Amino acid sequence: MSNKYEINKELVLSTGHITEQTSTDLEYHYKSDSKINLIVVSYEHGHRILTTDEGLKLCEGTPCELMPLIRLANRLECKWLVLDQDGPIMEDLKVFDW
Repeated sequence: MSNKYEINKELVLSTGHITEQTSTDLEYHYKSDSKINLIVVSYEHGHRILTTDEGLKLCEGTPCELMPLIRLANRLECKWLVLDQDGPIMEDLKVFDW
C-alpha cells in the first residue's frame, strides 16, 4: 500500500506538566490581551498545541514550563503536543500539583 495519506505524530503528556495558570491561559489564548502566540485547540480535558513552523511562533509570553515540552515534541518530530488530564506523567519532566 502506498503512503499517500498524511499521518501526523503527536506527543501526549499530562496537563500536570504545566501550571494551572498556564492551562487557563492556553484555554483563553485567543483573548486580545493574551501573550501566548501559539496555535492551540483547547478541549474539555486539555490542549493541543501545533508545534510545526507554521503553528509555532514563540514569543516572550510563552510560559517557561511549556517551552521544554514544545522543544521535546519538536525533537521527536511531532506535529502536535497534546496536554491531557489523563496523559502520562513523565518522571524526567517537571510536574505541578494542581
